Amino acid sequence: MKKVVIIGAGASGMFFALNINTDKYDVTILEKNKIAGKKLLMTGNGKCNFWNEDMTIKHFHSNENLDSIISDDLIREIPKIFDKLSIEKKNKNGYYYPFTNKASTIKDTFLEEIENKNIKIRYNYDVLNIEKTSDGYLINNEIKADILVIATGGLTYPKTGSNGEGINILQKLGHDVIQPLPSLVQLISTKKEYLKAWHGIREDAKVSLYINDKLIKEESGELQLTDYGISGICVFNISRDASIALYEKKKVEVKIDFMPFCNDVVKYLKEKNTKLSILSMLKRIINETLAKIILDESHIKYNVLVKNLSDNELERLEKNIKEFNLEIINTKSFDNAQVTRGGISLKDVNSKFESKKCKNLYIIGEALDVDGDCGGYNLAFAFMSAYKASKGLNDD
Repeated sequence: MKKVVIIGAGASGMFFALNINTDKYDVTILEKNKIAGKKLLMTGNGKCNFWNEDMTIKHFHSNENLDSIISDDLIREIPKIFDKLSIEKKNKNGYYYPFTNKASTIKDTFLEEIENKNIKIRYNYDVLNIEKTSDGYLINNEIKADILVIATGGLTYPKTGSNGEGINILQKLGHDVIQPLPSLVQLISTKKEYLKAWHGIREDAKVSLYINDKLIKEESGELQLTDYGISGICVFNISRDASIALYEKKKVEVKIDFMPFCNDVVKYLKEKNTKLSILSMLKRIINETLAKIILDESHIKYNVLVKNLSDNELERLEKNIKEFNLEIINTKSFDNAQVTRGGISLKDVNSKFESKKCKNLYIIGEALDVDGDCGGYNLAFAFMSAYKASKGLNDD
């Protein structure tokens, strides 16, 4: 019986294990932490958003074409496995969670199934070296594997053990690495006096990402204003492109529309109660502190009546309401990012996620150059890649 060693007991490693045929393979998982699924337990603020109603390829990103990697058949297969595992799910605005609202439900279910299959897990085991031998792989000069599965994750939340060691080891084995960068992450702007004042404000808004003055992407949703810049799901979904542009030392700006429901602010204001002061009017639409910041940036006094605003003042006000400009100078670090952009190039694996450089070596999950939008897509890819790799071995 061939020996399969999985490095990493995270989402992809555990999902691979519970789908591998243990009548055919002797399976061991090596995990550097004292528990499995440490990062999994953090997802969705501990509630574990593991899937999405809109599970289409457009929500996944890579430097290579994903058509041969993520198919409609594969997308349909994963929910069936969760049903077989009797994990009841709930749909919240298209986002799927375990009905218990606990990530531990998924982790514990996976581990129970793995235990039922008599798969061994060695905890507190740190893989420092992998040597390719004539008949397989030698791990830390002591553990032999006929088939090796790398499920070590990327670089996000390094305190969970996902610190890029797996990517480094694969690079030493001859694999090409796309520069890892933080994605689904907060954006840091140039220091402005108003940042401290608006910290903690949440507004429904539209954010538009500009790179070298060119519009790249727009997202809408709840925007979180912080003392360093901006956050929120809408920001996370533009952060991938921002992160790449910043790495390439390009000019990055975000323009915020604080009244996305209104195309003509001047007309809107003139049709309302023009006897109100402009501050009194704005604070009925947006947060009062934010309204004051916008007026300050527009060089307009708070007590000016709407009807007395000059055309130039109205023009400046509309600009700052609809296109409030932030120069972005950085992202938060991998400690804060939800996912890694980059990793092992997809050119180095086949459609079953087996390495083209090293026979009987499989690479799954976040170690690969695939990342998804917010909404369960990154866990989904962990599951899909793990399932496809395990099925490839089962069918051999």
